[in-house]
Amino acid sequence: MRTLLAPIALSLALVSACGGGAADPEEHADAGETALAQKDYDKALKEFGAALDAMENDASHAQYEKAKLGAIHALAHVNPDQAQTDFLELAKSTQLEANDYSKLANELAGAMAYAQAADVMHAGIEAHPEHPGLAAVLANLKEKAEEDPTAQRALQDLGYL
Repeated sequence: MRTLLAPIALSLALVSACGGGAADPEEHADAGETALAQKDYDKALKEFGAALDAMENDASHAQYEKAKLGAIHALAHVNPDQAQTDFLELAKSTQLEANDYSKLANELAGAMAYAQAADVMHAGIEAHPEHPGLAAVLANLKEKAEEDPTAQRALQDLGYL
């Protein structure tokens, strides 16, 4: 009986020492992506927030960028101003790809947050001037500007119209 209890006690000690396992941030980030795909933005924010908390907002963590960008994409629908601010702050400290800019700009435009989309797209063009995806976002925003005065003003303010 004693030989059976020792491995069980050791296993329990290891599990509690790990705080439920090292995959916690990844599991939360995956759950956040699922919620995002289902357009459950509040749940996505909760899951991505839990992932960031689990990794103690450590930017060097392997899952940090995934969780941070996921939270920003959810924010695009809940609080577009905060999504824009958080994204541009992240862009200052991380080498983001052109697709990161175009995806968020499209997400913001889809949420009818045209001014925020224009600012993110503009920052993307400044960081990646030759990327065709950003030109496509600009074309999409120009099309929206024909129908929406907010999009038109945003693009005029940035010198695109």
